[in-house]
Amino acid sequence: MLKKISFFIKIFSLTVLVLITSSNSFVFALTQKQLNLLNANILYYDYGGDCTSSSDSGSAAASGSGSNVFILGDSITERSATSYTNALKAKGYTVTIDASAGRSINGAGGVGGDKGTNGNTDSGLKAVSDATDVTQIKASQIFVIALGTNSPNTVANIDALMAAIKVNAPASAQYYWVDTIAFGRTTSSLSSWNQDSVKPSNVATYADASKQNYTVLSWFKTVDPNGDPQNPTSNETDANLYIDTSDGLGVHPTPAGSNALATMVTNGISGASGTTNNASGGSCCDSSSQQLSGSTNAIKAVNFFESKGLSSLQAAAMVGNFQAESGVNVDPTATNSIGAHGIAQWLGGRKTALENYAKSNNLQEDDLTTQLNFSWQELTGSYKSRVLDPLQSSTDINSATQIVFKYYEAPGDSSLPKRQAYAAALVGSTNGNSSPPPNTTNQGSSSCGGGTVVSTVGYHNPFRDVKGIAFAGVDGGADYSGEGVVYPIGNGVITNATLPSGWPGANGQGGAFVQYKLTDGAASGKYIYIAENCTPITVKVGQTVDANTGLCTMHNTNPYIESGWGADPSAGDSISAATGCYTVEEGPGKQQTAYGANFSALIESLGGPKGSSSFDACTLPAGWPIWK
Repeated sequence: MLKKISFFIKIFSLTVLVLITSSNSFVFALTQKQLNLLNANILYYDYGGDCTSSSDSGSAAASGSGSNVFILGDSITERSATSYTNALKAKGYTVTIDASAGRSINGAGGVGGDKGTNGNTDSGLKAVSDATDVTQIKASQIFVIALGTNSPNTVANIDALMAAIKVNAPASAQYYWVDTIAFGRTTSSLSSWNQDSVKPSNVATYADASKQNYTVLSWFKTVDPNGDPQNPTSNETDANLYIDTSDGLGVHPTPAGSNALATMVTNGISGASGTTNNASGGSCCDSSSQQLSGSTNAIKAVNFFESKGLSSLQAAAMVGNFQAESGVNVDPTATNSIGAHGIAQWLGGRKTALENYAKSNNLQEDDLTTQLNFSWQELTGSYKSRVLDPLQSSTDINSATQIVFKYYEAPGDSSLPKRQAYAAALVGSTNGNSSPPPNTTNQGSSSCGGGTVVSTVGYHNPFRDVKGIAFAGVDGGADYSGEGVVYPIGNGVITNATLPSGWPGANGQGGAFVQYKLTDGAASGKYIYIAENCTPITVKVGQTVDANTGLCTMHNTNPYIESGWGADPSAGDSISAATGCYTVEEGPGKQQTAYGANFSALIESLGGPKGSSSFDACTLPAGWPIWK
């Protein structure tokens, strides 16, 4: 209580302009999120600092009344349409709802003759490209997507839907996803439904939040505040009777549930709460919905530590170590072969502490902000005397990086020079002008290596019909195993179709080399090759192809195929080899190239196997596409 009183004394003691508007709202020199909380009659109090800078106009909580809200959903949204409309209009929003029974991202609605809220019963992916929705999308500033009950969401499907929406949405748009829950289901096993549908759908929805820059609003935790959306146990509770169990499905809301759902979403987008409502807890700051500034995860992390009082040099020392641990992208989902996890590759008791920190604060464990805040908790706690104090006294980038390397990460290897190179490149990077360390590039950055973040719209997974498709590593390109037909990712023209070629093939014979030049999309004009054990070749040089043209059949035996960015057709090789930056192709020193890692990221973004962001050779040239 004293903390709250002290806060309000501070507010009224500030020598700032106070404006009383016609609605009797008070406007202070506060962040937009603080203002939203005050206007929502939720007490704001800090624990020694604000979540965001007062100049941060990009906060997810900054959405104001008067904005247009577009909601895409299924029968749960359709049943709650009136509640949504009433709750959002009461906050001053304009509302458009496209919901239809049975809809999923890739599956059509219209179950049982349902006409939907606006007559559109297409799949979510197709609906947002229909003329009626496109008009509304162009006019909307806030998007709420509530799909995943009828068919589990996957990261690839979420990526595809987000890309389709962003084609027409304003650049400044804010995005929210609603998770799912089942309770009292009797038409089939609740346990199997949770494992086959609810869990994978929620896991994907939460996992993709950081990459796609959306906030998850938890319907699951609105129903059961003590449950875990990513690990349903079938022992969830519904004390408020929000779920209608009369139809045996256990997913549709009761009238009270519809009101609760609409209120939760409205509060989430207006700033009264984020993923979960922590206003009655220890802080106004919901880590999972806090928006970090910066064009890449690395720069966001640097900005985060600078906001805590570290110098640019000291912040770079922390993040340079993170890049060595979890990739240059500073990937909060990274997990290595022994189970170390997250941006700092926490393991053992520290990993458990991260998990407990996230659960106890109702946060997403794999969210970048969650992990940064946990790291800061470590630094100001058990690592203060060993790491934070000497780090704050350091004025040299190499010694600062060594402090973090030796006493915070303690990997027990010889990677310090690599970490120091990463850190040196990050010094002063908050303006986005950092350069990559030698022979590296940052795939997540539009500045490092000159890459440009682009959309995959118009491209398709070339391995969609390959049985047992698996990622097998990065070299000059990316290696894959499996059995089946390989397609182009999009429209193009065949430039090479050679068998045997200089590439290895099965049984000691020369392998295939097929290459095509893309003629549209973000990588138009670039070459993609498929080489080694892919026979027979079913195309000819000069042939026009599209995403449904079979190129060759890959075989699940050594040598597995390699695919990636190709050089000029006369080279018959990867661009990595042709440009001379890829020189060690075999043995313990075998190189992993930036081109190969970039291509694996493209395949992953198209729904293919998860690739790798690690590389130690080549630098992407200016303007090279970086895949969302």
